[in-house]
Amino acid sequence: MFPPVFQIVRRLTRGLDNLWIRNSAGPWRKSPGVRMGRWVQQLALNLTCLSARRLHRPLPQMPDGMYGFEVSGCLTRSALEQIFRKISDGLYELICHPGEDDAGTRGRYSYWGYRWAEELEALTAPEMRVFLKEEGIALTSFVRASGRGSNLTS
Repeated sequence: MFPPVFQIVRRLTRGLDNLWIRNSAGPWRKSPGVRMGRWVQQLALNLTCLSARRLHRPLPQMPDGMYGFEVSGCLTRSALEQIFRKISDGLYELICHPGEDDAGTRGRYSYWGYRWAEELEALTAPEMRVFLKEEGIALTSFVRASGRGSNLTS
């Protein structure tokens, strides 16, 4: 969404069908437990998104925003539930990094401090499916959101 890069992306993708561009706008309020530095980064992304959206019309297909940036790599079940309770109606991208905590990944990315296996557990816990249903949240993909696949799925 950085305006000079956004201009290039717009030019390169003009005429392509069913293309989605990430909308990095996230929550404006700092959630409990979120590090101040990470929240400031989110605010900078939000301002950048506002700028890009004002400069470029018509806008390409993009979700209404994203959640999870502020807890990126450390998404626990509790954090995930907090995020889902805040989401308003619309189409949002969830930033997450589920995976295995294998030696190769640790060797290449240990400095990130991510907890891949913990995120995987949080996202795939049977209780999370129940929670999503109770909150009226449906999971989907950009293909389905474009109307090329079936409707939203739970």
